[in-house]
Amino acid sequence: YEIMTQTDGIYGGRFSGAGFKGCCMALIDPEYADSISATVEEKYLENLNRRIRDVARLLNCNYTARDYLVTLTYSKAGYVKLRANKPPKVSASAHVYKAAEKEILKLIDRCRYRCSKLGVTFKCIYITSNIKFRTKNYARIHHHVVVNCEAMEILKNLWPHGRVLTENVYNEADHTGLARYMMEQVPYEKGHNNYGRTLNLETPIITDHVLLDPNKVLTPPEGATVLKTNRN
Repeated sequence: YEIMTQTDGIYGGRFSGAGFKGCCMALIDPEYADSISATVEEKYLENLNRRIRDVARLLNCNYTARDYLVTLTYSKAGYVKLRANKPPKVSASAHVYKAAEKEILKLIDRCRYRCSKLGVTFKCIYITSNIKFRTKNYARIHHHVVVNCEAMEILKNLWPHGRVLTENVYNEADHTGLARYMMEQVPYEKGHNNYGRTLNLETPIITDHVLLDPNKVLTPPEGATVLKTNRN
């Protein structure tokens, strides 16, 4: 919506629909239709790729193939609990999303407490999603948590609401693929990092690379993922 309001050729618009599966509608000048479509898509991808880059840096700096991606799901009973006590003027999906955020934060606090008692390091980053990867279709609310191997079993055993799926983080030097998998499932909200709480993660040190030969054209190595960027 924010992108739409800053694009030439749009007279006005609004966000419509319930919860996080709504849409944007706009009244436009027909002569600008093609440029509006191209501009909105380009800026959306810029925002997405910037978020993917930021999360990939965190993952690269803090996790190895020994660590885990943990998916936390909600059983039918767990989902019913999330839907309870919905205010009358709040959509069901928005209420469930907010309730799920409270549950994952409770879990992280409990896991942090248990780990501190046992003298175990606990590092995590998580997202909450109700969107399927790639298709963007609606999915039952769930969480993805990247956690260090020492704390994985503790986190897993503390989740009370449904199934827990675990898999090792891929043995890769660059975790951009995992970052993309996570961030493409998160609804975008301007002014927010769009991933949940991080705990005990080292901050990446960003350095700029210097091209020693100005006549040399840089090309990505085979298998690399190229992200769009507005940086020179």
